[in-house]
Amino acid sequence: LLEAGLLVSCVFAMFIMLALFSFDPADPGWAQTGYQTPVRNLGGAVGAYLSDLLLNLFGLIAYSLPFVVAIIGWLLFQKYYRLMQLDYLTLGLKFIGFIMFYIGITSIASMNFDDVFYFSAGGILGDILSNSLLPYLSFAGSTLLFLLFFCSGIVLLTGFSWLNFIDRVGAYAIKGLLYLKVLPKIFQDKFG
Repeated sequence: LLEAGLLVSCVFAMFIMLALFSFDPADPGWAQTGYQTPVRNLGGAVGAYLSDLLLNLFGLIAYSLPFVVAIIGWLLFQKYYRLMQLDYLTLGLKFIGFIMFYIGITSIASMNFDDVFYFSAGGILGDILSNSLLPYLSFAGSTLLFLLFFCSGIVLLTGFSWLNFIDRVGAYAIKGLLYLKVLPKIFQDKFG
């Protein structure tokens, strides 16, 4: 049963990827009727509707969804007993982190990136959120707020620690500078 669930989630992720990467603006979709031509999407009519819906809602960020579906399927069905050991608070925080991550990244994409086909880079979700906050917080304030959502979503979703990351970057920077300081002496001993 677990292997079947893993296969279903992986095949669904592949179908989403196939539909998104073979999107054709002339195909009928969620937001348009299309032209009177055969459907060119490799996922058929369902793939054309699904890709149109995802690109409308999430914009450029929709291309990350197949990977997210595959990873979630892998984590859920690889070790199901570990999932059952998690409490609902942890699962709820991970779900909230997922929502915050996508709110932040779609809004940042909507404010900063060029459009994809005729879709906004952040989709409907990013456009609504960024356009509603821009008059009140300006571009800089809105960017900071959405970066907060993005970074907090990563922390809640994965357990990644930004403070440990900063400490490690600092430690490697100091080690690199110390190595550069003794590098001339190493060259002199070797080649001098």
